[in-house]
Amino acid sequence: MGSVSNCLQMLLLLRSRGKMKISNLAEELDVSERAVRYYKEELEKNFIYIESTTGQYGGYTLPKDTFIPILNLEEKELGSLFRAVDFLKNESAFLYQQDLQRAVDKIIAQSKIQDLPLNNHMIKYSTPNVETQVYKKIYFSLNKAIQNKNKIEMDYTSLKRGTNKRIFHPYELFLYQGFWYVIGFCELRGQFRSFKLTRIHNINILSEKFEVQKSFTLENYIGTNSIYNENEVFITLKIYPPMSIIVSERIWCNDQKIKSLNDGSIIFQGTFALSSETDSWILSMGSEVKVIEPEELKIRIINKIVKMKEIYQ
Repeated sequence: MGSVSNCLQMLLLLRSRGKMKISNLAEELDVSERAVRYYKEELEKNFIYIESTTGQYGGYTLPKDTFIPILNLEEKELGSLFRAVDFLKNESAFLYQQDLQRAVDKIIAQSKIQDLPLNNHMIKYSTPNVETQVYKKIYFSLNKAIQNKNKIEMDYTSLKRGTNKRIFHPYELFLYQGFWYVIGFCELRGQFRSFKLTRIHNINILSEKFEVQKSFTLENYIGTNSIYNENEVFITLKIYPPMSIIVSERIWCNDQKIKSLNDGSIIFQGTFALSSETDSWILSMGSEVKVIEPEELKIRIINKIVKMKEIYQ
């Protein structure tokens, strides 16, 4: 882009994202930090002022009353928007589909590009089997309680303990493997817990407020590759073809390491939670995987294979 285009793009970034560091602006515009400072100077020569603050949380901020000229979307930008909408239509966990479609319709109505072929398609693999309206009601009730810091009362069905009534302090909602979860403080258990929204019933927002613990961060309670961060272990698997090819095509954990062997198999290593999720992932590879270590995981998998064999006898 030229200087004028970059100046306009910088204004759009600051308006849409709020305060941004110079380094982040430089990365977005694919220019040097010196160029970003130059754009700021050029804009201010034309009476478009950008506020600047220093320090660890400093950056550039665009005053709310700053006028930004309306820019038409380019064909590739509009195309990417259409593809995003098409993708989200197939995601039942995305609960703002109607609002998004109305917003996109308004953009299309003002665009010079009315008909844009996408030439690609999304194929559903599996989606949550939920009653959409009930699911949305639970989601929006939790979202409201989080914003206003209200306690909630709910019935929750645990896989091991059945259904219990709980008083809960909802902190954050997060999406994991196509399902929404809420994390917060459970008064029944006296500790932080995460709950799957599909297992919540009869939710009520209480008038009683709660205080968010200042030390709380989502990262402290969510694992790197699972909703569980307890009992994480470094695992080593030998995976045989063709499953070795399929596994190599994805990143399963942050510290993943893959070593290819001459026979087409791989040695796969990484940190995983010692949980039923990890067990299920390994068992889904059938006879094309072998647990090398740790011994505890090997025993878990062997025990489940034995139980599976007993079912078919």
